[in-house]
Amino acid sequence: MSKLISIITINLNNKVGLKKTIESVKVQTFQDYEYIIIDGGSNDGSKALIEGETEHISYWISESDRGIYNAMNKGVKAANGDFLLFLNSGDVFYSNEALGYLAEACQCDPSKGFIYGDLAFVDGQREWVKIYSGTLNARYFLYDSLPHPATLIKKECFENVLYDESLKVVSDWKFFMLGIAKAKYSYRHIPKVISKFNMEGVSNSMPQLIAKERSMVLKKYFPWLYCYAEYVKFKEQLKGKFYKTKPENSYISK
Repeated sequence: MSKLISIITINLNNKVGLKKTIESVKVQTFQDYEYIIIDGGSNDGSKALIEGETEHISYWISESDRGIYNAMNKGVKAANGDFLLFLNSGDVFYSNEALGYLAEACQCDPSKGFIYGDLAFVDGQREWVKIYSGTLNARYFLYDSLPHPATLIKKECFENVLYDESLKVVSDWKFFMLGIAKAKYSYRHIPKVISKFNMEGVSNSMPQLIAKERSMVLKKYFPWLYCYAEYVKFKEQLKGKFYKTKPENSYISK
């Protein structure tokens, strides 16, 4: 029997983070979900942890994969829910009611492609909340993305396209951008903090790779935005050259 929401957790050798994620899922007041864990063949005890939690897990595998987006695509294919939510190991729900906020929104607007809330970022001892925009377009994605651990994705959005496994760190950004700007999926923002995102993830340690991969996507699918981004980069470089200041907040610098 299908559930309203499939929660998918990707893990590789992060037993401590995985335990926190599982615990945050178990205590949600909203229970009409299935829980899927895709482990990449961990050797740190993660598999034993999963085996000890099978009462709360609908489906799990532990096998080698070709990267995080290959693992995510495995999760998509295994999911039976109407909406999918990726809460990777180390990320947790912000409160026991967080999943319920998303569920209420998708029950009210079941046709939406994306339903997203706000996200708390955790970096060591620091924590802050980011409020996301309720208005999305192609230009928005020059500088931002949707909060993956706080976004419900309608399963139908994956019928014709999965995450691009040729990309290392920005395939979720590409998926959201093409979904909004090309496929014209409908969306809704809800003013609730949904999840806490661990800033120690791969995508936060590779700013140059992020910029390179985003430029590749823009050049292929949005050449006018690519040209604009290159112009911004050039302008900021000139500013730094002539005024001895560091470029601020341009797309290329992220």
